[in-house]
Amino acid sequence: MNSLKDKVALVTGGGSGIGLAITTAMLEEGMCVAICGRDSHKIEKAESELKQYSSRLMSTPADVAKKTDVDKWVKAATKQFGRIDVLVNNAGVARWSDVENITDEHFDYQLNVNLRGPLYCSQAVIPHMKKHCSGYIINISSICGKFGFAGTAAYSASKFGLMALSDSLREELEQYNIKVTAICPGYVSTPMVTDAPVPREQMIQPEDIARAILFLLNLSEYAVIKEIVVTRKGEG
Repeated sequence: MNSLKDKVALVTGGGSGIGLAITTAMLEEGMCVAICGRDSHKIEKAESELKQYSSRLMSTPADVAKKTDVDKWVKAATKQFGRIDVLVNNAGVARWSDVENITDEHFDYQLNVNLRGPLYCSQAVIPHMKKHCSGYIINISSICGKFGFAGTAAYSASKFGLMALSDSLREELEQYNIKVTAICPGYVSTPMVTDAPVPREQMIQPEDIARAILFLLNLSEYAVIKEIVVTRKGEG
């Protein structure tokens, strides 16, 4: 019997890229999934692509950087599916710039989505997970959350912050049997890395991240993994 069947997951940025791959993998496992994203067209396209799972998929246009949007989304998902077992904080943005030219808008944009978003989403689901004394929060960070690189200062700051948030959540929620893991990928083949100095065919695939998440969710309740670093062959 599949232990993930009928479990309920929330996935931010679920309309494309890594989020869509995660959503697809979860639905194929028999899970119920609520996705959100700022781009309503991407959300609608994802819903169309996954229409065979319509009874187990809920899609909502929402900006994770806005607490009211997050609260409405989580409330709607709970009403439809009855509980929340998993939260994947996947939504993320990146703008590359040398430190000297980082603007307030540039910096705030990345902090709001990459760090404030996971905070708001975690705050919204924690009471539901505490109620059942179980749950899993998975934060999609980055190799830039482990190391700073030229041109990535603002992005790295947001992802380093997400790693710290993950650590704090893990410590606070352990007593409620709620796990927290951060996944730190290198280059993943998504539109975000269009200008990357790595050929697409040599990048990590979104499906690789989805498989890593299913691996985590299938672990026994006694196994705790703090973080997973995913790099290309020959790196790391």
